[in-house]
Amino acid sequence: MRIVQNKFTKTLAVSAVLSLAIILRSPQAQAVACVAPATDYGSVTSTINVTSAGTYRVWSRIQQPNNTSNSYSLEIDDSTCHNAVGGNSSLAVNTWNWVDYKAGNSATKVTVTLSAGTHSIKMIGDSDGLLLDRVILTSVNTDGTTCTPDNVSKGDNCVTVANVAPTVSVSASPSSGTAPLNTTLTATPADSNGSITRVEFFRGTTSLGSKTSAPWTWPITGLTAGSYTYSAKATDNDGSTTASSSITVTSNAASTLGAGDTGLTPGKVDLDDLLAVINHWNMSSQLRTNGELKNSDGLNKVNLDDLLEVLNNWD
Repeated sequence: MRIVQNKFTKTLAVSAVLSLAIILRSPQAQAVACVAPATDYGSVTSTINVTSAGTYRVWSRIQQPNNTSNSYSLEIDDSTCHNAVGGNSSLAVNTWNWVDYKAGNSATKVTVTLSAGTHSIKMIGDSDGLLLDRVILTSVNTDGTTCTPDNVSKGDNCVTVANVAPTVSVSASPSSGTAPLNTTLTATPADSNGSITRVEFFRGTTSLGSKTSAPWTWPITGLTAGSYTYSAKATDNDGSTTASSSITVTSNAASTLGAGDTGLTPGKVDLDDLLAVINHWNMSSQLRTNGELKNSDGLNKVNLDDLLEVLNNWD
């Protein structure tokens, strides 16, 4: 038997999805529940995570090379064995077929009752040349019905994939400055298995509003002196939400220093103030001690207005 690929999933309560590409030719350990075949055709063991206890139908997608190499054994939790899964000599050879029965009897279903949690599953080769592509566990309803996998999607029609919640972070530019401070919040949301449909911005626990499309920005104007916390919450197309970590924006009280005085030499406008302006020229998000004296553009950017402020008030 060759297992060219197997993916363990289950509908309604989603399990882990595993993908293997293995040719089973290594020595086979003695099975606990299933008796090892006389000839070693190999085996592979993996795990499934069952999120809801229940009864499940086991579907196997197999391809048999002839009418006799047509089955494998399935062992669950080292305690339950289903021998001769498939075993139908009438199936078309060299063609992928879904089987949910054993010993060639379509009425003898491969059904398991599993508790919530992790379970081991072992596939043991009974015959040479059989290909096993995928194993799916589907929930059995109270009336005995269950999903039937198709070959078009390789069984994806029966697989319910758990949604992955979005991620989001938020930043502010500038994050500090002199009151009244203007800043802009920028959220960076992402969704690995869908799309972002909404980003909501918060000051503390109070919602400032939301946006439903990029750019994911929100302007903040006129902050009085103090510290403020901001965050963002992203919502994806499945309705899952994630809140970002909080950031702090600091609005510093207006300086009592005189015009042109950066405070490096308090009470005097001199070379220190001029150098503060020159050394931080054209830089945004600067403080008064860095030469930001006027904030005429609302960006805390050191520019010509700050230079004139120093020169016009030179001692």
